Parts: sequence; C-alpha cells; structure tokens
Amino acid sequence: AAEPWCLCGVDVAAPRSTNLDSLKQTLTNKEWAFVNGDDKRFRALWACKEAFTKARGDGLGFPFADAEFTLTYQGDASFEATVAVDGATLPDW
Repeated sequence: AAEPWCLCGVDVAAPRSTNLDSLKQTLTNKEWAFVNGDDKRFRALWACKEAFTKARGDGLGFPFADAEFTLTYQGDASFEATVAVDGATLPDW
C-alpha cells in the first residue's frame, strides 16, 4: 500500500533451506559477509529488500543489490534495519 505521506511494504520469509549461492547477486558484499551462510540472516535481508521495493512500487523491478540493509538484532527474533541505496543512507526508511 502506498500513500503520499506513508509508505508500507510487507514481506514474509518462510523458514526453509535456501540455495544461497544462487542468490548472491541480490546482496551487496557487506550483506553477503553478514549472511555468512546463515539462512535466517539471508531471509531477514531478503524480506527487507522485498518490503522496501514493494513500498516504493518497484517490486522485483528494482535491482536488489542496489539497496544495502544493515540489521541490528534486538534479541533472537527481532531486528532494526537501516537502508542505503547506491551508498546513500535513507534516514526516513
């Protein structure tokens, strides 16, 4: 859903085994190092990228590797995310 004053994108990543190597091109080098073979970390980044591009109205048309997410975990199940596009941090996201 999108409104001029409020953008919202949602994605849910189901727990399952993922062939991470086949999706490496969707991550930045920093994100790939963060994932380090961990499916849970990959799914969290993927969900962020999907939700971000859906909120923008781009969906899969946006090159995922152009958006770099930094995740700060708050316990085991929640995290805070920040995003940069083409190296520029987007503080309002």
